[in-house]
Formats: sequence, structure tokens, C-alpha cells
Amino acid sequence: GKITNITGTQLDKLINDGIKGVIFTGGGEPFLFTRLEDLVYHATERGADSVAYTNGNCISERRIKKLIEAQPLLVRVSLNCGTKSVYNQFHNPSDENGSFERCLKTIEYLAQGSLANPKMSVGIGVVINKINQDKEVIFDMGEEFLNITISGKCHTIAWPVVVESKDIFQNF
Repeated sequence: GKITNITGTQLDKLINDGIKGVIFTGGGEPFLFTRLEDLVYHATERGADSVAYTNGNCISERRIKKLIEAQPLLVRVSLNCGTKSVYNQFHNPSDENGSFERCLKTIEYLAQGSLANPKMSVGIGVVINKINQDKEVIFDMGEEFLNITISGKCHTIAWPVVVESKDIFQNF
């Protein structure tokens, strides 16, 4: 729907002042804001490039479809590992029995949707730290995950974090 609240007004002001793009992120999950996909659509409609970050747990299939229709350039999902047990240790989710699966399902929906949106890419965010620094834990995501990522335009984005002055790249 049309954005008429203060957030939309501020977004309009930024676009009118000449910004070329907007990254929708936060110190938590941006999709807790229930109309985020509408803001992405609004920014894109006004000619600004849009990028959205998510942990993949607070966005329904219906909202993912709306987000894809909003035509962001990139949607990055923070996965950070390839197993449920490490995911739970890394993210400390409130629902340890469904969060990892919801994150994978979000990646799958976005990957499929990216095929209909030639401008959109899907990024899988991986922050490397002491919890997931073993490369097998990060990249051994199994056949199911490979099937998800080849169903659309996906790529992995990794950020190393220095941990206790240990060179975490020694295993790579």
C-alpha cells in the first residue's frame, strides 16, 4: 500500500534530496516493522535502489512475495552456518525448533522469486567468528541447501571476525 506515515515522509525527503539508494537494516530484524516491504516498494518506485537485510524468521511467504514485487537489488539473509545446532548457538533464537528451518525456507522463497525479478539478487550472509569458524560447519550445508540456492540467483557473502588474535583463515 501507499506509504503516508512519518517514515515514508522522511524517505521521500531523502530521495528528494538526491540519495540514490537505501539499505533497510537495523540493530535487529527490520521485518519486525510490518510494512517494510511497502517502504522498499516506495523507495524503488521513487527511483532509489533498495537493499534489505533479514534473519529470515519474521517474514511470511506473503510478505516475501510483496518484497520481490518491490524489486530490491539485493535481499541478504543472515544464515551464518549450515547446521541447526550451530545456528541455534550462533543466533540464540527464541524458537530453537523452527528458526533454522524458517531461515532456509525464506532463502528458498527469495531464490525462486529472484528468477522473476532480473534485477534482484539474494545474498546469504555469513559472519565468521569463534562459533562457526570451522569451515565445514559453514559451508557443508548439504544437498537440500544446494538445491535451494541453484533454484535462483544466490550468492554467499562472508565477513571474517578476528577472534582472540587467532588467524581464522588458517583452516581455509
